[in-house]
Amino acid sequence: MKFLLFFVIVLCYACSQSADTNLENALKSAGKNRPELEYVLDYYSKHDKDSLKYRSARYLLENMTYHYSYKSNKDVDSMLHRIETVMDSVSELSNSLRDSIYREMLAKYEKLPFERIDDTKIITSKFLINNIENSFKIWQNDNWGRHLSFDEFCEFILPYKVYDGQILDNWKEYFYEKYNKKLANLKYTSLPSRSSYTACNILNETLRQDMSPQLNSSQNYTIISMRALAKITSGPCDSYTYLANAVMRANGIPSGMDFTPQWPFRSQGHSWNFLLNNTKKEVVFEAAGDKVGSPHKLDHIMVKVYRKTYKINKDIEELIKNQKNRVPVLFSTPYIRDVTDKYMETADIKVNVNSDDPYVYLAVFDNAEWKILDFAKNNNGTAYFKNIGKDALFLPVRQADLGVEAIGTPFIHHLNGTIELIQPDTTKKQGLQLFRKYPILENVYVSNLRKLGMKIQGANKSDFSDAVTFHVFDNFDTDIKINKQRQIFQYWRVLSAENGHSNIAELFFYKNGDKRPAVGQIIGTEGAFVPEKKYEKGAAFDRDLLTFFDAPEGSGSWVGMSYEKPVEINRVICFMRGDGNDIELGDEYQLMYWNNGVWRSLGEKKANDISVEFSDCPLNALFLLHNKTKGTEERIFTYQNKKQVWW
Repeated sequence: MKFLLFFVIVLCYACSQSADTNLENALKSAGKNRPELEYVLDYYSKHDKDSLKYRSARYLLENMTYHYSYKSNKDVDSMLHRIETVMDSVSELSNSLRDSIYREMLAKYEKLPFERIDDTKIITSKFLINNIENSFKIWQNDNWGRHLSFDEFCEFILPYKVYDGQILDNWKEYFYEKYNKKLANLKYTSLPSRSSYTACNILNETLRQDMSPQLNSSQNYTIISMRALAKITSGPCDSYTYLANAVMRANGIPSGMDFTPQWPFRSQGHSWNFLLNNTKKEVVFEAAGDKVGSPHKLDHIMVKVYRKTYKINKDIEELIKNQKNRVPVLFSTPYIRDVTDKYMETADIKVNVNSDDPYVYLAVFDNAEWKILDFAKNNNGTAYFKNIGKDALFLPVRQADLGVEAIGTPFIHHLNGTIELIQPDTTKKQGLQLFRKYPILENVYVSNLRKLGMKIQGANKSDFSDAVTFHVFDNFDTDIKINKQRQIFQYWRVLSAENGHSNIAELFFYKNGDKRPAVGQIIGTEGAFVPEKKYEKGAAFDRDLLTFFDAPEGSGSWVGMSYEKPVEINRVICFMRGDGNDIELGDEYQLMYWNNGVWRSLGEKKANDISVEFSDCPLNALFLLHNKTKGTEERIFTYQNKKQVWW
């Protein structure tokens, strides 16, 4: 008992010392602005050093050292005001027109001279005191955060910003005035009036109606005021997430932002919001999206999730100080913490590494290169990574001057927790028949569903009144062999399934024994027409997987070939509208495999069919297939039971 008491005293003393150090670091960082920070402490200490407001002031200062903003100036302020004014004036226009106007103004805005500066050097005592007073007011006077502890209040309501780079302005007052009236009528109800969930749902729905969000991952609006960001017409998920978080916190609704830096099965990552509801449950929601708590990306595998915070993460701070110029981008800020185990079953894993660097990393593939997701200290060639997700392939790496370098063997962390090393066996060979260079993801899968029920038919009358059906699609197979008798007809077609709109990207009819498609006259339903584009039936025969035939009528549409005389067709190839990542006739392909930390070539082949074949490939290898003719998407895979297994 005495030992336990001693341990608690030592721990409390250490925490106190750490807090004092953090505070002093912030005050030193402030330079000439130090009196502004000290004034805030003096202002609240005059009342009571143990008061919650004094503790709030210390919390903000202790964790401010690495936060930064962009200084406003006359040109910046003028352009921000113009963005807000113009976007308000065009609010009745279509989204596409508003988006065009917004992009044009942002292009000019991004050329302005921005000066990045530490918050400690520019923040004023007036701004901080106003933020503290305002935060306490909405916490104590409104219902939505009344269930929060003081520590939760500091994390979810108190911060004076929601992201670094944000210009310091009166965003809390602005969003409170703009949106709080939407919650006013809840005071007349019973249970919902106490529900942070109800309030969050109302404001998120209001955002959705105001913005009609359109995700665009190519845009990034971090160097902008929160008020200007509120006029966004299209942008990345980060921008919407920041905005929703600002609106919720400004109205006393405890919310936060989580993100996965990189999907382990495709390009990019994703961010989203969560609500800390009255039962202290974290409820996920998509900013300006569906109802709070609705399923969100449940079909997407994640292996690492981080939370954006205001509080300094000491482990990452230590990494930044020790590694200096060799810190991965993900860990260049200490304002994130690992929350992976809140979203999935995880495991701590031991990884052998060939490096003497003090820190090593785990990476996943992003379609082009390896992206770091986690870090660990190197203990004489052994690293212990914590809270790692499953059902994905990882590579141990080090951070080098020009990128990442492999320092270990790729491995699969299986669902059952086992680790499988993917080490090529060059003494044993196999042949590979490859049909794609990228997995079928949701959009392609949905498109292929339209294939189910389609019919391959032949006829000798142009109106197909004597049509014979040779095949009805009941799966996604592309290559269909026709073995029935009486397959000699002058007219051949593929008839749409019910509500299928045809949606055929490429269609080939082969005569018996021929290796090249039989060419005739294109026949079929006229294509649908949308502004500036018509989806003609000819797109099904143009040797381009990214163009497609789309019929105006869902059912009864068709496309095919008319020949001068009846022909015997014994093979039909049918590609549905897709992503262009199937093997395409005439394109050049190169197969690579991973060996000793680099990609090595297994040769190049020109596609003469809907697959390419490579011989003498090592067993248990990690592969990557390049299309050297066109396209950018490609994905790593292993080869098992004569099939590509994507990672």
